Amino acid sequence: MLTKELLTPYSLGHLGLVGAYIQEAGIIEKIDSRLPQASSTSGHLTHGQVVALMILNVLGDTTRPLHMAHNFFEAKDVAAMLGIEFQSAWLNDDVIDRTMGDLYNYGLTPLLSQISSDILQDLGCKAESVGVDSISFHYQGSGQKSTDDGCQEEGETDVYCFEPHKISVICGSKLDADPELDQIMEQMVIDKATGIPLFMELENGTSGDRKASGRMEQVFKNFRKQSGDGYAYLSGDPALYSEENIVSMEETGIRFITRVAPCKSKSTKKFIEDHRDDELEPIDDVNQGKIYKVEDCGVQQIWLLVQSNATKKRSFFIVATNDLQREWQPQELLSLCQSHDNVERGFRFLKFPDFRADPVFVSQSERVQTLFMLMSLGLAVFSALDWKLCHAMKERKVKLKNQVGKLTDRISMRFVFQIFSPVITVNLESGERLVYHVSPEAQQILELLGDKYQAIYV
Repeated sequence: MLTKELLTPYSLGHLGLVGAYIQEAGIIEKIDSRLPQASSTSGHLTHGQVVALMILNVLGDTTRPLHMAHNFFEAKDVAAMLGIEFQSAWLNDDVIDRTMGDLYNYGLTPLLSQISSDILQDLGCKAESVGVDSISFHYQGSGQKSTDDGCQEEGETDVYCFEPHKISVICGSKLDADPELDQIMEQMVIDKATGIPLFMELENGTSGDRKASGRMEQVFKNFRKQSGDGYAYLSGDPALYSEENIVSMEETGIRFITRVAPCKSKSTKKFIEDHRDDELEPIDDVNQGKIYKVEDCGVQQIWLLVQSNATKKRSFFIVATNDLQREWQPQELLSLCQSHDNVERGFRFLKFPDFRADPVFVSQSERVQTLFMLMSLGLAVFSALDWKLCHAMKERKVKLKNQVGKLTDRISMRFVFQIFSPVITVNLESGERLVYHVSPEAQQILELLGDKYQAIYV
């Protein structure tokens, strides 16, 4: 007869999927090859293992992507998730702080770019275009802030220069943030096809939206310097389309594709009014469009006028590019523009409500920046899993039920995480491991993802 003393229950949930991908992509080995030092004097965990554990923590709760709780790994089946020997006591503040310090010293942006590029290559993908967008976080706490004369002001904090103290990082927008709270702005370059972040820059989040949009070009230039000019197009939200940005991108040889808001300027308003009654070609089930050659902001461009019938009322918008060499088809141009949704999904992942960071992990400016890199790396794993599953579904022509019970070939990874949330494991004293609550839907997803994923849930 089995007794409680002979049983050790653990939570597995969706983190088995995350751990399987971390193993499949070799993220631990990739980190350790760049930061080979042991992350603790006792040598229990390497830097790569600590980063993998923090990625699990980042993705550990589908309703709160980051909480960094000290007791997070208690009763988690880490051995099954990552295939490593682990005791929760090994992951203490000193170990985490040492790894975060070495990550910062290596270079946060280069490390993210290298790991993400490897992930993209492992998926068999090659980015044709990237999107640039920004996200703001505000934080609160007490500390000291550097002033222009080098003095410190009590009661304020600054992301790049403040004495060690405890703060709370809270995700928010400039619209809902308390103006008294300091903000951090993260600029990210994201592969549009997969949603994987390839580059990041951090800056003070006090600049307005127009200034932030003006930063897109510079961030893209910095990205190209580091990665090489292998990406065809820069894409952003409609804020990218301004006369200053368009002229500057044309002069520096940056090719762009972006949606233009109908009310952006007098020229776009007039263009839509002049052509709204033209004969448009069907693009898909809800859109019609036609391609025109125009000059706007002093730059020759291709404009796709799109009429959307997604709602009862007709609506128009423009998709613009400065690539005149390509023989564009309406469906192709619209598709490249719409894939910017992957960028938006990535930022929604980071800006989910109740986003919190335990103060112990962000007591220094360097740790704040490292924390954001780890969040971005978590987003890379999340996006890679999402792409891998959707690619397998389309390749095998499999449809799964979504949140409302409809069959679809594009299921949300957040919903997949919820499907796996009841899964637990029980380790017997004999060494046998039992897995419970793997639903038929979960089994089908595991079959699509492959043997490494199935092995964790059997």
